[in-house]
Amino acid sequence: MVADSNSQLDDDQIFAEQTILKQNIEFIEIPLKATYKLSNRQVNIGITGGISAGLLAGNKATLLGNGSRIGTGETSKLRNMVYSGSVGFELSYEITNRLTFTVEPRLKRYLNSLSTHKSVTFKPDLLEISTGLTYSFN
Repeated sequence: MVADSNSQLDDDQIFAEQTILKQNIEFIEIPLKATYKLSNRQVNIGITGGISAGLLAGNKATLLGNGSRIGTGETSKLRNMVYSGSVGFELSYEITNRLTFTVEPRLKRYLNSLSTHKSVTFKPDLLEISTGLTYSFN
């Protein structure tokens, strides 16, 4: 069978090849973590781990075709709250007695699926690198 350029088959193939679905799902995390320091100097190394609760804060899906927006919407059946656990290392540098710069590479694993659909089990594993400043009041 030969299809000419005006056939529905060719239009569907072109549409499928040039269509992109972008999903943006955002969670606000509330972490609880602990760190065991392996050294206590100006540069510290520690092992860190903890759990987090994530609250769904954003859910947007966009369908793009040929560089233009075809449609927008949401991803259905997402959990409003997810839980995760993490483990990693903490590298910290004491700038002053009260101020510390921290870098934390860690592995995060979701403990429950992001989806509420029974046939979809999506528990992503993430490699994170967090940085920050810590101010000590003591």
